[in-house]
Amino acid sequence: VGRIPAGPWEGRNCIGCSLLIDPDGEEVLQGPYGADAETILYADISPRERPARGCGWNQHWQRQGL
Repeated sequence: VGRIPAGPWEGRNCIGCSLLIDPDGEEVLQGPYGADAETILYADISPRERPARGCGWNQHWQRQGL
């Protein structure tokens, strides 16, 4: 959060607004928005095994009818 000091985005503001989304696509936590939104947020998580990895996602989605 704050001004970016170097690189191709130099001079622009990093504005926060981080999101934590659960494996079902639901929002769990959203950080504050704005150039002054410096906040540390914590959340307890329970990792789940993923149904696919890498190139296997296409097959997984096809089996789901997507």
